[in-house]
Amino acid sequence: MHKDHFIIHGPTPLHGTVPISGAKNAVLVELAALLLPNGVSTLTNVPLISDVYGMINLLKSFGALVHIDEIKHTVTVDARGVNAAVPPFEILRSFRASILTTGAMLSRCGCAYIEAPGGCPIGARPINLHREAFNKLGARFIEQEAFTQVIADKKLIGDMIVFDYPSVGSTENALLAAVCAQGTTTIINAAIEPEIIDLINFLISMGCKITTQTPASIIIEGVDQKTLRGISHQVIGDRLECGTWLFAAAMTQGSIITTNAPTQHMHVVLYELEKMGHDIKVDHATQTIRITSQKNYTSTSVKTMPHPGFPTDLQSPLLAVLTQAQGNGSICETVFENRFLAAPELVKMGAQITVQGSSVLVTGIEKLHGSEVEAKDIRAGAALAIAAMSAEGTTVLTGIQHIDRGYENFVQKATALGARIKRVVQNS
Repeated sequence: MHKDHFIIHGPTPLHGTVPISGAKNAVLVELAALLLPNGVSTLTNVPLISDVYGMINLLKSFGALVHIDEIKHTVTVDARGVNAAVPPFEILRSFRASILTTGAMLSRCGCAYIEAPGGCPIGARPINLHREAFNKLGARFIEQEAFTQVIADKKLIGDMIVFDYPSVGSTENALLAAVCAQGTTTIINAAIEPEIIDLINFLISMGCKITTQTPASIIIEGVDQKTLRGISHQVIGDRLECGTWLFAAAMTQGSIITTNAPTQHMHVVLYELEKMGHDIKVDHATQTIRITSQKNYTSTSVKTMPHPGFPTDLQSPLLAVLTQAQGNGSICETVFENRFLAAPELVKMGAQITVQGSSVLVTGIEKLHGSEVEAKDIRAGAALAIAAMSAEGTTVLTGIQHIDRGYENFVQKATALGARIKRVVQNS
């Protein structure tokens, strides 16, 4: 049972510099992809988040030798001993990205296992698109009571895979399964998030043959798995963490600089911040972003969309910001149907929010007040934390295991910016 919680005193404007960690949504799939080569690989700029440790444990269960250097933020994976062992299902179900090992294990061993993956309760995230992609490549499924076994009786055969929605996870799994399939695979209506482009470059350096075509197609020429080589790769900076800290500065009337920021992937988020009236300075050469918050910033209306649109993962932090904006704002959620988990908790803090189906309407107020609130997913947790930093009084935030899954050293980074926040550890 998770009992740890944050105690946050506000209001406190944030000032200073915050380093952005490696991207959660890049490192997890790249760790899964390190099951492919018969060699030793190293990832750098690895974020020390709980999902990374979950993926490391999963790789070990497949026979990989894994070492993490927490000081250097590196992970070394020796995949020479990888085998088709049955993984512990408690690990598979503990975090969503566990399913990304399926494509890699099909390519490497011809066998993989699917168990309903865990993660955030932000709505239906069916794995049917993953299964359809594997099926198109020639895999078959054996349904068991507790899991599904995915088997490639012979070498997977390249084919055309058409997604009716540009699913990130399905695109990643299709890529990992197709890179060693016989012949050519074309993924139509693929997701094109920056993390997927980074994955493609990562796989190419490993020896895979992949090209892209606009607007959203990926072409893979299958190669012999034995030709894939171990590599060294730096994980890109986390655009979602970067956006969260920028929103925190905006909401607390602060001024911060983000370093190691993926500036080339922040355009839509920065546009919304500027539209609200905040001052933004970007230096692409040094990968830094400076935000100076304006006190009486105006509200905005946003629709979440697949990349390059406004990211669904920053909808909750933006919702927190809108609660103290001038006027009325709205967010239309088009990616997940249950992603307003922060809304009722923000209402406990005094926010004026109305949820109407897939949209939320917000009337800004002058000040939120501290309360007891619960984080129910990663981004809702971050939203509630930054709301507490700007609220009058003390907030007790539970459910912080979700924040641990997506944000490295959240308390330390917030404290360095001046936030009055501490983690209370309670043993079971």
